[in-house]
Amino acid sequence: MPTTTVDSAFPTPVVYVDEPYASVRWEEGIVIMEWKGFANSAQFRATQEAVLLAVYENGAQRLLCDIRHGKVVLVQDERWVVEDMVPRLARTGLRFTAVVMPENQLALVIATDLTNATRPRDGTSVSEQFGSVAEGLIWLRSREMSQR
Repeated sequence: MPTTTVDSAFPTPVVYVDEPYASVRWEEGIVIMEWKGFANSAQFRATQEAVLLAVYENGAQRLLCDIRHGKVVLVQDERWVVEDMVPRLARTGLRFTAVVMPENQLALVIATDLTNATRPRDGTSVSEQFGSVAEGLIWLRSREMSQR
């Protein structure tokens, strides 16, 4: 169940997940997923489901995936993302995904393979990789929104 936090400078963010391993929130027109550390398979999948819920509930067209601090993902979870999660996200209004890549070389190789396997190929959405959250947010905010 989403919860809200209070910040008078911006509209209230909606928090879907806030755990030691990950967070998911709707903030300033963007769904933001941040991996903070190791997540077991159930936690990994639940976090991905929270992203999908946030996209649906908010009609989100923009997603920032900050995987700088994510840990190794099991092969069966990688397969689940490619075969199950990505097709469901493709059926939403999501148009722009910014992926902030990890600095750790092993994690970078795994993340690059997974990101390339899930890159949209239908022409209706775009995914780009970035070295920092700031770069990803700048790119997302510069994308033109479509009318629904």
